[in-house]
Amino acid sequence: MDKRILKGFQSEMAAELWLTQQGYIVYAKKAVQSPIDFCCYDPENKQVLLVDVKSSSYRRTGKRVNSKNNYIYRSPTPLQKELGVRLLYVSEEGECTLDSPLKK
Repeated sequence: MDKRILKGFQSEMAAELWLTQQGYIVYAKKAVQSPIDFCCYDPENKQVLLVDVKSSSYRRTGKRVNSKNNYIYRSPTPLQKELGVRLLYVSEEGECTLDSPLKK
């Protein structure tokens, strides 16, 4: 299996576990190409969260960037912005960080 595909799969599994631990009911995508990796429902607050998972990335220098969360910032697509999709970053250690809500 390609290393990038494996890394993405591992990140999605870590994200799904983390979201479940946060109290969400998590529904996974069925399509390979999708602007959303997970549709999550918070039964306590009765809210839906749309998530796109991003694996941690490093510059060629080997250093992480972005002082806020140490990840290379990934720009959401116009469709993701329109839908209100939030990016969930997963580090190599499996730590998850949910970004701020996207502005539509």
